[in-house]
Amino acid sequence: MTQSLRYPRALLDAYFARDVYRDAARNRRGVGMLFTLLLAAIVTLLAVLRIAFALSGFAAGEAPRIIAQLPTITVDHGRVAIDRPSPVTIHDPRTGAPIAVIDTSGAVPSLEGSEAWLLLTRDRLIYRKSAAETRVFELAGVPHFVLDRDRATRWVRGATMWGPWIAMPFILVAMLVARLIQQLLAALAVLLVGRGAALDFAAAMRLGVLAIAPATITLDLAGFAGLKVPASGWLWCAITVGYVLFAVAACRTPAPAGPIDSPDLGL
Repeated sequence: MTQSLRYPRALLDAYFARDVYRDAARNRRGVGMLFTLLLAAIVTLLAVLRIAFALSGFAAGEAPRIIAQLPTITVDHGRVAIDRPSPVTIHDPRTGAPIAVIDTSGAVPSLEGSEAWLLLTRDRLIYRKSAAETRVFELAGVPHFVLDRDRATRWVRGATMWGPWIAMPFILVAMLVARLIQQLLAALAVLLVGRGAALDFAAAMRLGVLAIAPATITLDLAGFAGLKVPASGWLWCAITVGYVLFAVAACRTPAPAGPIDSPDLGL
Protein backbone atom coordinates (compact mmCIF):
# COMPACT_ATOMS: atom_id res chain seq x y z
CA MET A 1 0.00 0.00 0.00
CA THR A 2 1.57 3.25 -1.07
CA GLN A 3 1.73 5.78 1.79
CA SER A 4 1.39 8.96 -0.23
CA LEU A 5 0.82 12.46 1.10
CA ARG A 6 -0.48 13.93 -2.14
CA TYR A 7 -3.27 15.96 -0.67
CA PRO A 8 -4.11 17.95 -3.84
CA ARG A 9 -4.85 14.64 -5.55
CA ALA A 10 -6.99 13.57 -2.59
CA LEU A 11 -9.18 16.62 -3.16
CA LEU A 12 -9.83 15.40 -6.70
CA ASP A 13 -10.20 11.75 -5.65
CA ALA A 14 -12.90 12.74 -3.16
CA TYR A 15 -15.19 13.50 -6.10
CA PHE A 16 -15.20 10.08 -7.74
CA ALA A 17 -12.62 7.55 -6.45
CA ARG A 18 -14.51 4.75 -4.70
CA ASP A 19 -11.26 2.91 -3.97
CA VAL A 20 -9.85 5.92 -2.12
CA TYR A 21 -12.87 6.03 0.19
CA ARG A 22 -12.52 2.31 0.87
CA ASP A 23 -8.78 2.62 1.46
CA ALA A 24 -9.26 5.60 3.78
CA ALA A 25 -11.67 3.57 5.90
CA ARG A 26 -9.77 0.28 5.96
CA ASN A 27 -6.07 1.05 5.78
CA ARG A 28 -5.43 4.57 7.08
CA ARG A 29 -5.02 5.89 10.59
CA GLY A 30 -6.17 8.86 12.61
CA VAL A 31 -9.25 11.02 12.11
CA GLY A 32 -8.23 12.90 8.97
CA MET A 33 -7.05 16.03 10.75
CA LEU A 34 -4.44 17.01 8.15
CA PHE A 35 -6.98 16.74 5.36
CA THR A 36 -9.47 18.79 7.39
CA LEU A 37 -6.81 21.45 7.93
CA LEU A 38 -6.05 21.49 4.20
CA LEU A 39 -9.74 21.92 3.42
CA ALA A 40 -10.02 24.77 5.94
CA ALA A 41 -6.89 26.41 4.50
CA ILE A 42 -8.30 26.34 0.96
CA VAL A 43 -11.61 27.84 2.06
CA THR A 44 -9.73 30.46 4.10
CA LEU A 45 -7.58 31.45 1.14
CA LEU A 46 -10.65 31.87 -1.05
CA ALA A 47 -12.32 34.00 1.63
CA VAL A 48 -9.23 36.17 2.10
CA LEU A 49 -8.88 36.72 -1.64
CA ARG A 50 -12.55 37.70 -1.89
CA ILE A 51 -12.06 40.23 0.91
CA ALA A 52 -8.90 41.57 -0.74
CA PHE A 53 -10.62 42.01 -4.11
CA ALA A 54 -13.64 43.67 -2.49
CA LEU A 55 -11.45 46.10 -0.55
CA SER A 56 -9.40 46.88 -3.64
CA GLY A 57 -12.55 47.63 -5.61
CA PHE A 58 -13.87 49.83 -2.81
CA ALA A 59 -10.56 51.69 -2.48
CA ALA A 60 -10.44 52.37 -6.21
CA GLY A 61 -14.11 53.22 -6.69
CA GLU A 62 -16.37 54.33 -3.85
CA ALA A 63 -13.83 55.30 -1.19
CA PRO A 64 -12.42 58.40 -2.94
CA ARG A 65 -15.94 59.73 -3.58
CA ILE A 66 -16.92 59.19 0.05
CA ILE A 67 -13.71 60.73 1.37
CA ALA A 68 -14.21 63.77 -0.87
CA GLN A 69 -17.39 64.55 1.10
CA LEU A 70 -15.66 64.49 4.49
CA PRO A 71 -15.05 67.67 6.46
CA THR A 72 -12.02 67.91 8.69
CA ILE A 73 -13.15 66.53 12.05
CA THR A 74 -11.36 67.58 15.24
CA VAL A 75 -12.05 66.10 18.66
CA ASP A 76 -10.64 67.99 21.67
CA HIS A 77 -11.38 66.67 25.15
CA GLY A 78 -14.45 64.86 23.89
CA ARG A 79 -15.89 67.82 21.94
CA VAL A 80 -16.29 67.58 18.17
CA ALA A 81 -15.73 70.43 15.72
CA ILE A 82 -15.73 70.48 11.92
CA ASP A 83 -14.44 72.98 9.38
CA ARG A 84 -17.78 73.75 7.72
CA PRO A 85 -21.36 74.51 8.76
CA SER A 86 -23.26 71.54 10.14
CA PRO A 87 -25.05 69.27 9.70
CA VAL A 88 -23.02 67.57 6.97
CA THR A 89 -24.47 64.50 5.27
CA ILE A 90 -22.26 61.90 3.60
CA HIS A 91 -24.01 60.11 0.73
CA ASP A 92 -23.46 56.73 -0.89
CA PRO A 93 -21.84 57.60 -4.25
CA ARG A 94 -23.72 54.79 -6.00
CA THR A 95 -27.25 55.29 -4.72
CA GLY A 96 -27.21 58.79 -3.28
CA ALA A 97 -28.65 57.51 0.00
CA PRO A 98 -27.31 59.09 3.20
CA ILE A 99 -24.83 56.88 5.05
CA ALA A 100 -23.52 59.27 7.73
CA VAL A 101 -24.44 62.58 9.32
CA ILE A 102 -22.02 64.89 11.13
CA ASP A 103 -23.83 67.45 13.27
CA THR A 104 -22.25 69.60 15.97
CA SER A 105 -25.17 72.04 16.13
CA GLY A 106 -27.65 69.77 17.89
CA ALA A 107 -30.10 69.89 14.99
CA VAL A 108 -29.88 66.10 14.48
CA PRO A 109 -29.93 64.43 17.92
CA SER A 110 -30.52 60.86 16.75
CA LEU A 111 -30.76 58.56 13.72
CA GLU A 112 -34.52 58.23 14.09
CA GLY A 113 -36.22 58.92 10.79
CA SER A 114 -32.93 58.89 8.86
CA GLU A 115 -31.57 56.30 6.45
CA ALA A 116 -28.02 57.01 7.63
CA TRP A 117 -26.38 54.39 9.82
CA LEU A 118 -23.81 56.69 11.46
CA LEU A 119 -24.26 59.98 13.35
CA LEU A 120 -21.46 62.05 14.87
CA THR A 121 -22.72 64.73 17.26
CA ARG A 122 -20.73 67.23 19.31
CA ASP A 123 -19.93 64.59 21.95
CA ARG A 124 -21.19 61.19 20.78
CA LEU A 125 -20.85 58.68 17.98
CA ILE A 126 -24.11 56.86 17.25
CA TYR A 127 -24.02 53.69 15.14
CA ARG A 128 -27.04 51.81 13.83
CA LYS A 129 -26.00 48.17 13.88
CA SER A 130 -29.39 46.92 12.71
CA ALA A 131 -32.99 48.04 12.51
CA ALA A 132 -33.44 46.87 16.09
CA GLU A 133 -30.10 47.90 17.62
CA THR A 134 -28.32 51.24 17.89
CA ARG A 135 -25.07 51.76 19.77
CA VAL A 136 -23.86 55.00 21.34
CA PHE A 137 -20.20 55.77 22.06
CA GLU A 138 -19.38 58.70 24.32
CA LEU A 139 -16.34 60.72 23.20
CA ALA A 140 -15.48 62.13 26.63
CA GLY A 141 -12.40 59.91 26.83
CA VAL A 142 -10.88 61.20 23.57
CA PRO A 143 -8.26 63.88 24.41
CA HIS A 144 -7.34 64.89 20.85
CA PHE A 145 -7.98 63.45 17.42
CA VAL A 146 -8.10 64.84 13.90
CA LEU A 147 -9.61 63.10 10.88
CA ASP A 148 -9.11 64.72 7.50
CA ARG A 149 -9.18 63.45 3.94
CA ASP A 150 -5.48 62.57 3.86
CA ARG A 151 -5.75 60.44 6.99
CA ALA A 152 -8.91 58.75 5.75
CA THR A 153 -7.16 57.93 2.47
CA ARG A 154 -4.22 56.41 4.37
CA TRP A 155 -6.61 54.32 6.45
CA VAL A 156 -8.30 52.95 3.34
CA ARG A 157 -4.94 52.11 1.76
CA GLY A 158 -3.74 50.41 4.94
CA ALA A 159 -6.94 48.40 5.27
CA THR A 160 -6.70 47.33 1.64
CA MET A 161 -3.05 46.29 1.93
CA TRP A 162 -3.01 44.62 5.34
CA GLY A 163 -6.59 43.99 6.42
CA PRO A 164 -7.20 40.64 4.67
CA TRP A 165 -3.89 39.16 5.81
CA ILE A 166 -4.32 40.32 9.41
CA ALA A 167 -7.75 38.70 9.37
CA MET A 168 -6.42 35.49 7.81
CA PRO A 169 -5.47 33.55 11.00
CA PHE A 170 -8.80 34.38 12.61
CA ILE A 171 -10.66 33.26 9.49
CA LEU A 172 -8.59 30.06 9.42
CA VAL A 173 -9.51 29.20 13.01
CA ALA A 174 -13.20 29.84 12.29
CA MET A 175 -13.09 27.79 9.09
CA LEU A 176 -11.26 24.92 10.81
CA VAL A 177 -13.84 24.79 13.60
CA ALA A 178 -16.64 24.84 11.03
CA ARG A 179 -15.03 22.06 8.97
CA LEU A 180 -14.49 19.94 12.10
CA ILE A 181 -18.16 20.28 13.00
CA GLN A 182 -19.16 19.36 9.45
CA GLN A 183 -16.74 16.43 9.48
CA LEU A 184 -18.17 15.19 12.78
CA LEU A 185 -21.74 15.42 11.50
CA ALA A 186 -20.77 13.60 8.31
CA ALA A 187 -18.99 10.94 10.39
CA LEU A 188 -22.11 10.41 12.51
CA ALA A 189 -24.10 10.04 9.29
CA VAL A 190 -21.56 7.47 8.06
CA LEU A 191 -21.92 5.48 11.29
CA LEU A 192 -25.70 5.65 11.06
CA VAL A 193 -25.93 4.62 7.42
CA GLY A 194 -23.05 2.16 7.53
CA ARG A 195 -23.99 0.13 10.59
CA GLY A 196 -23.33 -3.10 8.74
CA ALA A 197 -20.02 -2.00 7.24
CA ALA A 198 -17.88 -2.54 10.38
CA LEU A 199 -16.68 1.06 10.59
CA ASP A 200 -15.22 2.52 13.78
CA PHE A 201 -15.34 6.20 14.73
CA ALA A 202 -11.88 7.06 13.35
CA ALA A 203 -12.73 5.46 10.00
CA ALA A 204 -16.02 7.34 9.92
CA MET A 205 -14.18 10.61 10.57
CA ARG A 206 -11.81 9.91 7.67
CA LEU A 207 -14.75 9.15 5.41
CA GLY A 208 -16.55 12.20 6.76
CA VAL A 209 -13.84 14.63 5.72
CA LEU A 210 -13.69 13.09 2.25
CA ALA A 211 -17.48 13.33 1.98
CA ILE A 212 -17.63 17.04 2.84
CA ALA A 213 -14.81 17.97 0.45
CA PRO A 214 -16.68 18.01 -2.91
CA ALA A 215 -19.55 20.24 -1.76
CA THR A 216 -17.26 22.52 0.23
CA ILE A 217 -14.78 23.08 -2.58
CA THR A 218 -17.37 23.37 -5.35
CA LEU A 219 -19.63 25.86 -3.57
CA ASP A 220 -16.75 27.96 -2.26
CA LEU A 221 -15.22 28.16 -5.73
CA ALA A 222 -18.62 29.20 -7.07
CA GLY A 223 -18.79 31.95 -4.44
CA PHE A 224 -15.26 33.05 -5.25
CA ALA A 225 -16.24 33.31 -8.92
CA GLY A 226 -19.13 35.56 -7.97
CA LEU A 227 -21.85 33.02 -8.69
CA LYS A 228 -24.92 33.17 -6.47
CA VAL A 229 -26.04 29.62 -5.71
CA PRO A 230 -29.63 29.53 -4.43
CA ALA A 231 -30.19 27.53 -1.22
CA SER A 232 -26.46 26.82 -1.05
CA GLY A 233 -26.70 25.48 2.50
CA TRP A 234 -29.30 22.91 1.56
CA LEU A 235 -27.39 22.07 -1.60
CA TRP A 236 -24.24 21.49 0.48
CA CYS A 237 -26.20 19.12 2.72
CA ALA A 238 -27.66 17.23 -0.23
CA ILE A 239 -24.30 16.78 -1.94
CA THR A 240 -22.63 15.71 1.29
CA VAL A 241 -25.36 13.17 2.07
CA GLY A 242 -24.85 11.77 -1.41
CA TYR A 243 -21.13 11.35 -0.77
CA VAL A 244 -21.81 9.78 2.64
CA LEU A 245 -23.89 7.14 0.85
CA PHE A 246 -21.16 6.82 -1.77
CA ALA A 247 -18.53 6.31 0.96
CA VAL A 248 -20.53 3.64 2.78
CA ALA A 249 -21.28 1.82 -0.48
CA ALA A 250 -17.56 1.86 -1.30
CA CYS A 251 -16.75 0.23 2.03
CA ARG A 252 -19.27 -2.55 1.41
CA THR A 253 -17.72 -3.61 -1.91
CA PRO A 254 -14.67 -5.87 -2.13
CA ALA A 255 -11.29 -4.20 -2.52
CA PRO A 256 -9.62 -4.60 -5.93
CA ALA A 257 -6.46 -6.60 -6.30
CA GLY A 258 -3.20 -4.66 -6.18
CA PRO A 259 -2.09 -1.53 -4.35
CA ILE A 260 -4.14 1.65 -4.11
CA ASP A 261 -2.17 4.86 -4.38
CA SER A 262 -4.10 7.20 -2.08
CA PRO A 263 -3.15 9.84 0.45
CA ASP A 264 -2.67 9.14 4.13
CA LEU A 265 -5.40 11.28 5.69
CA GLY A 266 -4.50 10.65 9.28
CA LEU A 267 -2.80 12.31 12.21
